[in-house]
Amino acid sequence: MSDVITHYEADDLVISIPVTFEPGSTITTLAGGTAVARARREGGTVVIGSAVIDPGGAEVIASWSESTLPIGKYTLQVRATKDGQSRTLISRSMIVEPSV
Repeated sequence: MSDVITHYEADDLVISIPVTFEPGSTITTLAGGTAVARARREGGTVVIGSAVIDPGGAEVIASWSESTLPIGKYTLQVRATKDGQSRTLISRSMIVEPSV
């Protein structure tokens, strides 16, 4: 999917990412794994967000607090790792607009 996320600088950004697993996969839950959320601003600055795996291991909640993402264009990615295997769960272009 290549949808562009529009966000406003004074708002919190919270993204819920449901996670599915391939049939027959050795990994069937993210419980006990780790997740990271990053937004790279055009020009190179990376803003680290919070990434939490829900207790059931089937969803990741990524978030950035208000005013932590300055106005600009970004690439947003959320990645999870379990048992040494990493997977990018979401990668989107994002535009942070000024708040009024």
